[in-house]
Amino acid sequence: MSAGTRASAQGDMAAREPFRADRSPFLPGIALIEASAGTGKTFNIAKSMVRLLLERRSDGAWMVDGLANILVVTFTKAATNELVTRIRQELRLAERVFAAPDTVDQAQPSVQILNAMAVGRREDAAARLRDAVATLDALAVFTIHGFCKRVLDEYALESGTPFEADLLEDEQDLERLALQDWWRRWVYDDGFLAALVVAEGWTPDRFHADYRLAQRVADVRLDPDEAASEVRAALLQQATAFAAAWRALGADGAEQWLANKPFNNSSPLVTADGRRALFAQLDDAVRESELTGLPGVSLLTLARRVSTEALSKDFNKRSNAGKAAVLDLAAQPLVQAADRLLLCCARMEQALRADCVHFVRRWIDSEKTRRTALGFDDLLQRLAGALAQQGPDGLLARAVRAQFQAALIDEFQDTDSHQFAIFRTALQGCPLFLIGDPKQAIYGFRGADVQAYLEAANTAERQFTLERNFRSTPRMVEAVNALFARRRQPFADDGIAYHRAEAATHAAEPARLPDGPHALHWLFVPPATGRGNAPAFTAATEARRLLFAACARHIVRNIDDGWTPGKLAVLVRSASEGIEMARVLRQARVPAVVSGLGDVMQSEEAAELLLVLEGIASPRQVARLRAALGTTLWGLSHADLLHLATPEAESAWTGITDAVDALRERWTIRGLLPMLQQWYAERGVTERLLREPEGERRLTNLRHLEELLHAAVMSEHLNVEGTLRWLRTQMAEAAERGERPGNRPITELRLESDADAVQIVTVHKSKGLEYDIVYCPTLWSAFPVQPDAAVLVHEADGVVLDHGSPRRVARQAPADRERLAEESRLLYVALTRARFRTVVGWGPITHRQRGDVAAQSALSWLLFDTGVGGVPDTGAASAQPMADVLAANPQAWQAHLEAVVAAQPDLMAMEIADSMLVPSLSRSSATSQPAPVVRVLPDDPSPARRFDTYRIASFTSLSRPQAGVAAVRDVDDPEEDAAIVSGDEAPLRSPRDLPREDFRAFPAGREAGIALHAVFEHSPFDASPDTLRPVVLQHLQQAGLLSSPPDADPRVTAVVDMMQRTLETPLPLEAWGLPQFALRELRSARARHEWQFLLPMGQQDALVTREQLAAAFAQHGVGPVASYAEILRALGPTQLHGYLTGFVDLLFEHDGRWWVVDWKSNQLGITAAAYSAEALSAVMVDHHYVLQYHLYLTAAHRFLRHRVPDYDYERHLGGAAYAFLRGFGSFNPAPAQGWYVDRPPRALIEALSAALGEHTPAAGTT
Repeated sequence: MSAGTRASAQGDMAAREPFRADRSPFLPGIALIEASAGTGKTFNIAKSMVRLLLERRSDGAWMVDGLANILVVTFTKAATNELVTRIRQELRLAERVFAAPDTVDQAQPSVQILNAMAVGRREDAAARLRDAVATLDALAVFTIHGFCKRVLDEYALESGTPFEADLLEDEQDLERLALQDWWRRWVYDDGFLAALVVAEGWTPDRFHADYRLAQRVADVRLDPDEAASEVRAALLQQATAFAAAWRALGADGAEQWLANKPFNNSSPLVTADGRRALFAQLDDAVRESELTGLPGVSLLTLARRVSTEALSKDFNKRSNAGKAAVLDLAAQPLVQAADRLLLCCARMEQALRADCVHFVRRWIDSEKTRRTALGFDDLLQRLAGALAQQGPDGLLARAVRAQFQAALIDEFQDTDSHQFAIFRTALQGCPLFLIGDPKQAIYGFRGADVQAYLEAANTAERQFTLERNFRSTPRMVEAVNALFARRRQPFADDGIAYHRAEAATHAAEPARLPDGPHALHWLFVPPATGRGNAPAFTAATEARRLLFAACARHIVRNIDDGWTPGKLAVLVRSASEGIEMARVLRQARVPAVVSGLGDVMQSEEAAELLLVLEGIASPRQVARLRAALGTTLWGLSHADLLHLATPEAESAWTGITDAVDALRERWTIRGLLPMLQQWYAERGVTERLLREPEGERRLTNLRHLEELLHAAVMSEHLNVEGTLRWLRTQMAEAAERGERPGNRPITELRLESDADAVQIVTVHKSKGLEYDIVYCPTLWSAFPVQPDAAVLVHEADGVVLDHGSPRRVARQAPADRERLAEESRLLYVALTRARFRTVVGWGPITHRQRGDVAAQSALSWLLFDTGVGGVPDTGAASAQPMADVLAANPQAWQAHLEAVVAAQPDLMAMEIADSMLVPSLSRSSATSQPAPVVRVLPDDPSPARRFDTYRIASFTSLSRPQAGVAAVRDVDDPEEDAAIVSGDEAPLRSPRDLPREDFRAFPAGREAGIALHAVFEHSPFDASPDTLRPVVLQHLQQAGLLSSPPDADPRVTAVVDMMQRTLETPLPLEAWGLPQFALRELRSARARHEWQFLLPMGQQDALVTREQLAAAFAQHGVGPVASYAEILRALGPTQLHGYLTGFVDLLFEHDGRWWVVDWKSNQLGITAAAYSAEALSAVMVDHHYVLQYHLYLTAAHRFLRHRVPDYDYERHLGGAAYAFLRGFGSFNPAPAQGWYVDRPPRALIEALSAALGEHTPAAGTT
């Protein structure tokens, strides 16, 4: 839409008059009714049906001959059913009002509107409505596709449509077949392209996603759109030129060129051996190409290795020589040839993408013609094309008008260019009402185009509005008004304005609204604590957990206060979010249903049934059987499982394995269903599930899964392993489907009882629905357009799919503005579903792949306060500057939200969402149920999140409430330099300055830390370097930490040397008068790697507080351990209950005493001072490792007390030893540096055990 057209549209919207079904003009031509959320759109459509039956044309004839001559079109089958019901009710009511007025309440507003329509024509009205009610079966209400199909079928000759064409409701299978055919033609028969596909990692799915994107918009134009055959010829030419450039340079010339370049120490090219290895690979690749006549995979891969981008990373650019070396690359023919080849590879991908779109379209069209079938898009395109060709006076248009003399088009904001053209042409000269709301145009991913709506609106001869909100309370309406009034262009589109809604007379607001009568309740996620104690963005995963928990707390309180669960709703952005929210509510004993988006293969029942079947299939595999027993389906309690872990329960365990053996035998001999029926009976599964709050839903899911499994077993003749494989595959595919277009989930069966549960629904599917209270935990999420992604952009000549053209950079901003506009409309839909209150989460939140998503969200666009942020509101153009300000300062976000709330104190309130604790629903509100163990234990926050002793990052939640406490890491930050020494101590400033063979230069990050844990776990401690080397090589190579060739990488030697020094360095035990020993002396039979413990914290309802733990440290700790109590207290009064579980890297026995060891790969520094006793003590406190190892020892203490005869703490428990691996090196003159060892007093461990619930039986697994 041009700027002038948009400005005109804005002005027209401001001048629109309110629509009144009883007195607004009903005239031939196009009329637009813009209906905001909750303004009674369906009510007015039903009333307009009556009005159309009563209106006459200027010549005195009826405007429509009868009910069958009024066309009503909407966009979903559900909306069609609702409209049919409402129109039927309205027509029957109107008949009674006109023919028997004494039988209705004349004071009702609906009746008064009907009476106003009949003024001066009551007798005619009575007769017309009597006829209408008698012909209700002729009511013509269609979906848009249903209408097109009917017209094409009835007027096949006029439209040129094949007679009796079948409707193809899903083209996904055809798409796959077409894609496979395209892939075979290009890849299977072309060795050169096959090599390119392998080198670049392209897959058919990659191109399928691009095809689906192109299919969103009719008549989309691709840019670029080069012929693939021509680009292939150019690519082959560039590959040949690259090979020639290497032949011209050769290994000697390359060595002369690269020998004295200032490479980084981490680059494999820093050594002559590394360079020779690369040159040999290039020689081999060129030779292979010469022999085959085509460039191979290796040549294409090596071109990327010697490109400007790759070699620039190899050079040390901090020196002038390094900068000069980068500039020199432009003069090197080999590098330039590689760059040209890579550019041509990118062109080839673009050309293949365009070719894929065109080919698949042609293939599907040809196949549908062969089958005499039409898809949904074909219906629109064929009818629009036929009408356009014939014009409004053609046979087809006249035939449509002979049947339909007026039309009401509902949900018109979800139109596209074809749909408007159909109605404008076919119904020219008839009353044509277009009813919609551009603020609710949220189906762009389905092909809806709000720009088409705006173009159509600009052609309307009469324009009306529905602005009176009958859904929400005045406070709720005013709160939404206040939020959207904060921006000049709240929808980031100058064609869509926001006009303040007016609240109709509404029932009194309930007095039981918690925390006051406000309508918008904000849940603010505070910043995390980053490096140097600076505020940082909270990870999206952590933010979702906090906000889901906060919403669950509100829901529990509201239900306890008397609110009906079925009238509460949680709006989410995806099915995965909905499933997670349902899990949180289920743990709080709140009935919840994931409405319309639950895939039974993603349900908790599917996950647990798989565990049960795996356990039954392998009863002698202890881990699998324990997992099966730990499910809620099996039904064992916490105490049952704890008892089974004790020596006294050996006979009980044998009984269980014998029973499971019998089940497996029945499965093998009789089949799956008989086995499951026996298991149901033995475990009382049906009765137990039905006692739970969501038992009917869970049992239905279980039976549904049982039927699906049985059908698969019978049709595919599956044995036991085949059945498990089928279920795993279905679950994996369900997880992969997610929200992908074309998704065909195995939907959960609908139950009547679902209406009585909290409704969890996506924002898209909530459109048109209403609830008493709505919770929106993830509206902060955004999906900003990525710089390298293909984008759809509206331009003057239509919609363009840009997938890498020279104009792609220029189209980035318009594409992202369109993204923001659609997300703003989605936000409007979410905020207008509630009658009384909406609860919304927001805060400085980041996503690992998508960046600072909250800053780019529509919610941030509205909440940004110009006074706080300093960016003036100049319309949509100010959205990005505002986002940049938010992204630069996570600490300022709270001030923005506080300013918004302060401006509307009667309408809004705010709370901090910083706890994951969710109380259970009171027993007066929930059905009593047992408390079986589940894989995610029922206490929330789960111990794995709070105290997971293997993934120490979970300790972040412990330090969150206290700003200034550093976040804790098990492995170091990959971007962190340990440059903590002064210039007087050493010339080196960072690990990056160290050579690759120095272990201190080993990469940081989680993957590197996991690899180091693995090499210690799988290596004999008394092994020689030659024995350790292949183990190290294997795990580092699997983690992608080695350069090519892997066995020549100095990093392998560095790790082997570090392991040797760690295993040979004695533990410093002099302070406790114990003899020193090294880990090399251990016997493998007395050591347990990755020892898992399950530490009960009191009884099920007992609470453990930080204050109790701090008191134990203060009373019984020694030195820094005692002072740690104050740090623990400063974290806040969080309460915990349930279980504490985790993994100890190593539990071993030496000389009668048991010790725990933890491997730490943190980068603390590059000098010996960083690993001194004082420095390590500070690290242990700052990173909360003090708490960690005391929990380890408490678990070991309980474990050993039940397994060691005559157990005595002083004789049998040694202590904790932490190995800071980067401290074990030749640079460190003190042999024991790198070890931190502590042997806490018995009183402290017993006090901690008591604080955690000492009276509960202990458990551990070996």
